[in-house]
Amino acid sequence: MTTKGRPAPWWGVPIIALTLVFSSGSSSRVSDSWYPAVSRPSELRELAVAVRGRVERVSVQPGDAVTPGQEMLALEDAVQRRSIELAELASADDSAVRNAVLTRDYWAEEVRLTRESLSQGGASETELRDAMYKLGQAELALIASRRQHEEARVQLERERARLDEMRVVSPIAGRVLEVHKRKGETADEQTKVITVVSVDPLWLEVNVPTRDSLSLRSGGAALVRWQDVGDDVPEMNGKIIFISPAGHAGARQVQVRVEVSNTRSLPSGLHGSVRFLASGEPGGSVGP
Repeated sequence: MTTKGRPAPWWGVPIIALTLVFSSGSSSRVSDSWYPAVSRPSELRELAVAVRGRVERVSVQPGDAVTPGQEMLALEDAVQRRSIELAELASADDSAVRNAVLTRDYWAEEVRLTRESLSQGGASETELRDAMYKLGQAELALIASRRQHEEARVQLERERARLDEMRVVSPIAGRVLEVHKRKGETADEQTKVITVVSVDPLWLEVNVPTRDSLSLRSGGAALVRWQDVGDDVPEMNGKIIFISPAGHAGARQVQVRVEVSNTRSLPSGLHGSVRFLASGEPGGSVGP
């Protein structure tokens, strides 16, 4: 290739060739390398109550398996249940609305009769105006009574919601790690009462050299080899679920998170090694 009759610069082609060689070498190096990793729970929830109160019952112990929505702890709620009973009575009482309807209907009929009487010369304009004024008042009273009845319904829902806030339920399927409060102790919104974890799946945090991380993609396959367990636990297949967009400049590393199924119920905190599989390698086609 020439430019205006002169040969192209000699460094154009070698630069492209060097770039291709570098990319290929980086990918090969990553798929052949094992990187140290440490496992951690995929879920860890430190739960607190939503309102201050005294613990009435604790339904779980450390190590218990829990399911989403399962009650684990509850505060004393006798006073709150009485508040709900009062709110239920107020919500069920529609007598004010029914009385306002009767009053409105009465004055509506009075207006009709007064108009009829006025047309026949038996009533005055003043009487009609007074009847219409009373009808307007009755209609406003009906609107107000209906609003108050709706407020009573909302108040009942609020009191029931407060009762729910006095219970701690598990948001995940997992196991109880710690119970921080016992029956009779006081708990508030700032104090954790129960810690729940899930280790299936397990997450592994891997610090990968920045240059090696450039060839990795979320959803890519990985192989995990454990160091802290016996030989009866084989290597596990996993996949990349997160690549940090913020590398550690000082260490020249990027954090990569790998997820593995943990049907063996291995604990978190295990040390191991991770190898990232190439796309053409057996087991290397895990999707996101």
